[in-house]
Amino acid sequence: RGLATDEIALSLNAVRDAGGHGIARVEIAISLPEEFPAEYVDACARAADQCAVKSYLSPALPVSVSARRRAAMG
Repeated sequence: RGLATDEIALSLNAVRDAGGHGIARVEIAISLPEEFPAEYVDACARAADQCAVKSYLSPALPVSVSARRRAAMG
């Protein structure tokens, strides 16, 4: 699609269980540039949702993926 990827950022948050000793779930957030086409935001999340590493973890550990465009600064 020719979309620039150099300003895309990914963050991972490991959410601890109630006891604070194990990991209850993993949250992956994809931060897209403001100018990223809106029609591809959900597709970006769906593509990441099919990641082989996520598929490996998912049977034992819930992994959520979200994507959103960053707000305009100024």
